[in-house]
Amino acid sequence: LPIEDTDLVATTLLAPDNELSEFNTDLSTQNIDVDKTYRIPNVDYDFNSVNLNDNLMVALNELSRIMKANPKIEIQLAGHTASFGNNEKNQQLSEERAATAAAYLINQGVERHRGIATGFGESQLLNECVDGMLCSMEQHKENERLEIKVMRH
Repeated sequence: LPIEDTDLVATTLLAPDNELSEFNTDLSTQNIDVDKTYRIPNVDYDFNSVNLNDNLMVALNELSRIMKANPKIEIQLAGHTASFGNNEKNQQLSEERAATAAAYLINQGVERHRGIATGFGESQLLNECVDGMLCSMEQHKENERLEIKVMRH
């Protein structure tokens, strides 16, 4: 999503192809890429926690402003985990993380029907850190993320 006015405060979201994309409050509907997925950087959840950190709240605040300014936008919030623990627990954790982010948007005034919370657990890892693989904490943390996919505008 291109930035036209550099004076506006923006939150950088990292797309899966590592292109930097930015959301801002002056976004017009013709600049929104439907079906593109944006990753919020530096989410850094605490172990087994669904609590939102400051970086995530800043990004969600920007997203809520964009959604309020563009009332036709509908999104999917996708939660992902690292491969620690069992698959079922990670699936549940990712669903709860996505739901917590969706609830935050609703509390910011975004209508409930405009966001779908989905958890993918450890099913869509960004690297080779599957169960039983020796990986650094940084590699595991790369897989713990919240992504935003624009479904409609």
